[in-house]
Amino acid sequence: MAHNYPAEVSAIKISDEEKLRTNAQFIYTALEEEGIFEAQTLGEVTATVTNFCSKLEATGLYDSVVVELGKDNNVDAERHNIQVEVNIQEKKWYKIFVGAGIKQQGLGMSEASQLGALPKAQFESSATLSNMRGCTDSTSVSYTIDQTSTPTFAVSHDAPSNVIIGDLDHTSYRAMVDTIDFEHARSYKEFQRSASFRLSNSRAGSPFLAQGIWKSVEWTTTWRDLLPCRFMNAPFACDASPNVISECGPSLKSSVIIDYRLNGVLLDNRLAPTKGFDYSINAELAGPPGDVGFAKVSKFISCHVPLNFLDLSLHASLAAGMVRPIEFCGACKNTVSISDRFFVGGPLQLRGFEPAGVGPRADEGVGALGGDSLGGELYYTSTIAASIPFPIAKIKDSGARLMGFANFGTLTGWGVPLKYIAEGTRASVGIGFVCPTPLGRVEATYAAPIKYGPRDKREA
Repeated sequence: MAHNYPAEVSAIKISDEEKLRTNAQFIYTALEEEGIFEAQTLGEVTATVTNFCSKLEATGLYDSVVVELGKDNNVDAERHNIQVEVNIQEKKWYKIFVGAGIKQQGLGMSEASQLGALPKAQFESSATLSNMRGCTDSTSVSYTIDQTSTPTFAVSHDAPSNVIIGDLDHTSYRAMVDTIDFEHARSYKEFQRSASFRLSNSRAGSPFLAQGIWKSVEWTTTWRDLLPCRFMNAPFACDASPNVISECGPSLKSSVIIDYRLNGVLLDNRLAPTKGFDYSINAELAGPPGDVGFAKVSKFISCHVPLNFLDLSLHASLAAGMVRPIEFCGACKNTVSISDRFFVGGPLQLRGFEPAGVGPRADEGVGALGGDSLGGELYYTSTIAASIPFPIAKIKDSGARLMGFANFGTLTGWGVPLKYIAEGTRASVGIGFVCPTPLGRVEATYAAPIKYGPRDKREA
């Protein structure tokens, strides 16, 4: 077999090396890390070269990455030595974007729903400098302004890490100024100035953009100021509940976040799965030098089982989280800030309820309609569903499915007996349509709450 043919790499050549921004030593090191000099057969050499090409192409900085294998005539002809020639075509060193988009106030749609923040249309502009250090690095500056004239400014730098911990081989630095609008559910806005450093196993900007398993360790510090809503005709009076007003003001959060996600690698379709298993866990520890202290953990697990009947698939998922304050010998507050609590409700989480529509709520009279959502320290949500392919062939080919589902969940605080947590579980049932697209998961559902609290905000 050809792939078992004895072969060793004796030389590496880079075509048009003097014209490339990519550093030659970076290419040599990348090939060496793939084990190209340890390869003993043609098959092993080909495998290392394929991995090298795949990783360079995944950066998005190259038009093409081609590696050719040939006989090395500068060594003993009796030895099976080959020469590796690397030919890469680089993209432009800069990229400028001006356009429009949707501001998701959180890392993704489900998190934005959990935060109780609504998406907004925004004007976007950004400039990116690529591969200026020759190690597939990129530096970006972006400025956006949404439909309420709220601006966001961010600067980021991504590059391979000089300090590798396990398979965490990529570093990201980010500084951002932003304002998150919680007026719809909590009657305040949160002004943030943040700086962060992250080690991860992917150069993707977030776990939702990563292909494959996501692992990261991040340190972030955020100065934040909670600003209560005010009456239009009386700007010195707060249009927020006393519970929210008491939480407002500046604070400094310094935390370490550990994130692990299978990211759909065990699913047949990441966005509309019919079989497989998925799992994620996120843990955060906040403390000095900030004045906010807590330990926070959230988990998600899902299972999808196909049946040999009408292409039917059964689905089950469970998400849960808890947060507990830590005083650190009096250096931090002994309560969890409203900004760090969980919020439950909304599509992709607890259908049939509005975003942040479930859980503890302030008295009515001022603030959000129905009372400000105050969040909780313990939550869970669960889904049981069944789905079948869409009956129209052209739509079915896209992976679209019809589904029926039941959602369960609740949100509460510490000290509530398990019996009352179970009795306080909300429930809804419904039907819907789901379709995977290049832009993400598209879902249209109708849900009717069948068990709810007297002050929950329901969509139907």
